[in-house]
Amino acid sequence: MFKSGAWLLASKIASQTIQFLLFFIAARSLEAADFGLYAVLAAVITLLTIMAEAGWAEQLLRVGYTLPMFRVVTALSFWTASLFTVLSGIAALGVFEFGNFTAAALLAVWSLSILPCTLATSYEAAFTAQGYLRTQAAIRVISEVVGLCSTVAMFAAGIGVFSLALGKVISQTLALFMGWARLGQAPALRASIRDAANMAEFSHHIVVNRLIIFAGSYCSTFAVAGFQGVTDAAYYRAAERLVAAVSEALGEPIRAIAWVMFRKSSVQGEDQLQKTTRNVVVGTFAVATPIFITLLLYSSQLIHLLLGDRWQASAAIASVLCVRQLLLLPGYFNEPLLSVTGAIGKRLRVTMRNIVILVAVAFLAAPFGPMILAVAQCGVAAYSLFAIAALQESSGGVKWRDICKQLLTVVFPALVVMLAVAYWAGSIRTLSSVPGAAGLILRTAVTTTPYAAILVLSQLWIITRFRWNAGRRGR
Repeated sequence: MFKSGAWLLASKIASQTIQFLLFFIAARSLEAADFGLYAVLAAVITLLTIMAEAGWAEQLLRVGYTLPMFRVVTALSFWTASLFTVLSGIAALGVFEFGNFTAAALLAVWSLSILPCTLATSYEAAFTAQGYLRTQAAIRVISEVVGLCSTVAMFAAGIGVFSLALGKVISQTLALFMGWARLGQAPALRASIRDAANMAEFSHHIVVNRLIIFAGSYCSTFAVAGFQGVTDAAYYRAAERLVAAVSEALGEPIRAIAWVMFRKSSVQGEDQLQKTTRNVVVGTFAVATPIFITLLLYSSQLIHLLLGDRWQASAAIASVLCVRQLLLLPGYFNEPLLSVTGAIGKRLRVTMRNIVILVAVAFLAAPFGPMILAVAQCGVAAYSLFAIAALQESSGGVKWRDICKQLLTVVFPALVVMLAVAYWAGSIRTLSSVPGAAGLILRTAVTTTPYAAILVLSQLWIITRFRWNAGRRGR
């Protein structure tokens, strides 16, 4: 089981890497307007796919795999996916009537991925429910690698933005047929209204949660595209995706560690859980702060290296979004903490309120430009921080006053020194004149080394003081 879990974790890492490579290839290969069109339509297809999947596949994870249940799930998935494919095609005709042939054709091609993607998700759930995690991981990695290679080949052939949609269709179709061949069961086509009604009571919770996540991830893209156009949406989405890549890389291990530590501590009593929570929160800020501050300081150089000079408009936006992400750090361990304390039911209300505010602010701030929107997002993140902290304090037993004291005495001094060294490094001609990736790595190392050194020294001082006090009490 450990090996299977390792395969699944590796497949998630590989999937995230491939998605970032696709973003990188699209940004390097497309003009800003085409990239913005890609970002907006990708969000539309993501929304339609969430609705098409409808949470049917999660029934296999909830009740376990049986052949009758698999047939019902694949039949319902087939018909809902077909419905949203048709709706997407109708939307493409509407876009064509407004005279945007490229957007209409791209939406029509991309809609062909909804059906295979929805059915492939059902096969993934079937493999997971049976414990075939290695099989699921292998199918995911192989299909996404083939999709990536196909996209690259089509870009090389000059197909342009359509390469991304066609690559998605190829990837999901391959995943579907590989799952079909490995499981040995074809998707069913017959399901009753009673089957759908029986399963909808559970499935609608899955859809609601996914729509909440979708709204938080894509509302800014839609808002900027609607008020400023797809070019500005491209700059905003590029900055947002760059910061999100760092956030996702940090978020997965932090959540996994939090689940393990909180579950063990909850068995040992409330005091131990509070102590563990304080250590996890302070540790999260201690690790994440220099990463996001470094990205904030050197976003211009990083975007120059990754995407090129024509994307420099994204640099300032990325810097502001780093502040937003720092404010959202407590959300990483909100779910595991509230789960072990039995208060997970209170999370949805707070999350819904935060998302409603986020969407409203996004559409109110977007008419004033992407930078104003990014600053407004920081304000929403600050509100979310206080809302999440209050929930964790009242329902999770977190002592945020103690955490803030520790952050101010340990992390804040190290951060001040880091910023001072960064300012000093920027004024040294030798450091600032080193070009390319080597210069970025050198400046990052010079900036973050004092931060790490101060944290290590402070921890050694705390340990030494604790032992000294323990020795005095022993005498």
